[in-house]
Order: sequence, then C-alpha cells, then structure tokens
Amino acid sequence: MRRVPLLDRASDAYAATGPYGVLVRLAVLVASALSMGGAVVAGGTASPLLVVCAGLLALGTIARPDSHFGLALIAVLALHWYAADIPQPAWSLLPATAITVVHVLTAHAAIVPPRGQVQRAVVSRWAGHTAAVIAGTAAAWLLTLAFGQVHAGGLVLLTTTGVLLVLLVAVVLGVSSTAPDDA
Repeated sequence: MRRVPLLDRASDAYAATGPYGVLVRLAVLVASALSMGGAVVAGGTASPLLVVCAGLLALGTIARPDSHFGLALIAVLALHWYAADIPQPAWSLLPATAITVVHVLTAHAAIVPPRGQVQRAVVSRWAGHTAAVIAGTAAAWLLTLAFGQVHAGGLVLLTTTGVLLVLLVAVVLGVSSTAPDDA
C-alpha cells in the first residue's frame, strides 16, 4: 500500500511532539473552533467555504506551526468574523478573544521545540500578556458601547480615551516584560 507523503510528515511531526506541544497544538484547534462558533453564537452567519478553509488551515498549523499556515488561519478567522456580520457589537468579543488566543498559541507553538520543556515563568509571562491584551480589548469595547449611548457632538473624548488606554497597556506590558525575573 502506498503512503501519502503529506500524511507521513504530519504523523512523524506528531510522533516527535511531546505532551506540552500536543496540548498547545490542540488548544489552537479548539480556539479556532471557538472563534468560528463564537461568531455564529453572536448572531452572525457562517460561510461554509470559510469554515472548511479554517479547518484545513488549523490542521496545517497543528502539523507545521512554524510555517505560514498560522498566519493564513488568523486571516481566515478574521475574514469569517467580518463576513459573519454580527448584529450585536458587544458579542464580537467572543470571536475577537478566540482569534487573540489562536494568535498567541500559534506563535507559542512556532517557537517551542516539539519536545521542548517550557519553564513556568515563560508560560506565566505569555498568559499575563495575553490577559492584558484581552482585558484592554474588553475595556475598549465597553467604552465604545458606553460612548455609543451618549449623544455627543464629536468623538474626541472617545478617541482620546482609546489612545490613552492603548498607551497605558503598552507601558504596562513594556515594564512587565523588562522587569527582572525572580524565578
């Protein structure tokens, strides 16, 4: 029986991956599914073509996380989010958060060797930065919804608040990433 080379490489990559690598790669798959499902749960519509593309790209990302599959996956998830036409902007946080998680996990899987051991401090730092980005996104979303209820003549206040929040998050992440590590 003749074997398919692409499947051979994927099975070899899986066999060479340790438990942590498998967990990160499976989390990419789950977060991708949550992004697609989150857009539908939020009231949007799913494009079957984009769902199939995202599924195939997610599998490619799992097999080869250090390739361009991850970038293409994030682009397709963002396109699906846009094409889903979610009627309630507040519910857009579901796919936005899932896309952020896919991005972080894909980047993490790409830099960690298949059987590599990752220190707890590294995982904590990545999780902390991701949580800060998600919290900043949620805060900006809440401010946008709150300012949407205000009938103001201009959006100078909203723009200024948004810029200040982005600067604050950048400063906090910059300080926390350059702080000496006690671990």
